[in-house]
Amino acid sequence: EIRRRSWELVRGNRGKVFVVLMVFVLMQICLSTGATWIAGMGLDSTSDVGSSIESIIRQVIAIVISPLQTIAITLLYYDFRIRKEGFDLEMLSQAIGGPTVNA
Repeated sequence: EIRRRSWELVRGNRGKVFVVLMVFVLMQICLSTGATWIAGMGLDSTSDVGSSIESIIRQVIAIVISPLQTIAITLLYYDFRIRKEGFDLEMLSQAIGGPTVNA
């Protein structure tokens, strides 16, 4: 049931989902590569200290980007629900005490 509903929500928008996910993957790759390259200019990346600093930089970037990716996926979900199921109308109807809308 859940998978079927998920596929129905994304139907016709798979490209949009793919692009959003790829933007975050590419952002993480570019930022990690750039930051480790800059950090590596002053450090010997073959040493334990240099390797540790590069690893820490990658982890910090992942920690920053991961919540942003989750927010983007959540916004996509609500956008799809609003467009396909009339979720905004259902919430408005509940707020004013009217009958629920089934889309």
